[in-house]
Amino acid sequence: MTAKGFYESTEHKLISDVLGFPVQVNEVIEIDDGLRPYFFVVHEYGVELLAYFDRDCARKNKLDRTDLEEPDTNYCS
Repeated sequence: MTAKGFYESTEHKLISDVLGFPVQVNEVIEIDDGLRPYFFVVHEYGVELLAYFDRDCARKNKLDRTDLEEPDTNYCS
């Protein structure tokens, strides 16, 4: 399935029906058409294309630092 086909399918069907397995809100879905990967975040109302998603950074799974006065937003430097 292409990224475009996935996105268009989710406009008419439940995301879990399109994929064939259940998904959670805020889960990231990767659709790789062989040319490049596309990433979508799951919302209650559908999916959104993540144009600048950094897969390698996300896989580092950094700890959420709630003890900081200001959030650390420079996760992947």
